[in-house]
Amino acid sequence: HGLVPYRDYLKLLKEGGYSAIPELKDTWEKRTEDFLTSRGRDIFWLADSFADMLAEHGFKPWPDGNAAESGLYGIMQTFDYRIARYWKETRGKSATVEYMWQSIPQPGANCSDANGYYGGPNGPGGDCGGETLLQYLNDLGVDMFSPPMQLLLSSGAGRTVVPSATALMLKKLEVRSIGSWSMDRQGCTPKPGPPFEQPVTAELPEQFLAPCWDPSAFYYSTTDGNSTWQHVDVLIILDVLFNDVGIASLFSDYPLTVSTYVNCILEA
Repeated sequence: HGLVPYRDYLKLLKEGGYSAIPELKDTWEKRTEDFLTSRGRDIFWLADSFADMLAEHGFKPWPDGNAAESGLYGIMQTFDYRIARYWKETRGKSATVEYMWQSIPQPGANCSDANGYYGGPNGPGGDCGGETLLQYLNDLGVDMFSPPMQLLLSSGAGRTVVPSATALMLKKLEVRSIGSWSMDRQGCTPKPGPPFEQPVTAELPEQFLAPCWDPSAFYYSTTDGNSTWQHVDVLIILDVLFNDVGIASLFSDYPLTVSTYVNCILEA
């Protein structure tokens, strides 16, 4: 099968009555910029085309107050703060923009060549969650700020899961809304040494869902092996994310866990 063009994807969503949350990817990559330049274009032309098609298919910006009315909505995602800035500067409230990142500068520093500055000697960089940059994007009106789960979570006293410094900083900035990603993506494999002695049990499959009791597991690295150890602990994580951090949305590769929590616990 051929790749589905963006227009066809939006048409399919509209016909099915679904809202759209597309992500414009890799605009910070030099190869992307080189390709666009070779065609007489740039990343801002791409950003305009991306947003124009969303609007042309009838997807509206998310309404103020996070109270959904009838209709189809579009939220545009980007890891590139230049794109987030451009969308808000050129489209304002007519576009709902979600800024995502996974890199944060060292304490006391802001974005560096390595994780967010696009003209430095270390290359075009990728993403950045420095407080100065986030405050700037918030002042521009960016609608949602979405780091990965581990940047919003920390281990507290008594092996509890608590909001992280990043979560508290976003609350201090009074951002419009907080999102996160990605629940039920991380997998685990039994290890031959501590903390797992392989095989742990004959009932344990070769792969299972995180947490894994493994601090190197990406999405749970700030809690795994300290305040979370097994997959059932994601219910505690969900509780902290929605109730203590105050997230408005959470992406999940396998939606059953999040849907069950939201429908049967959070909104019960």
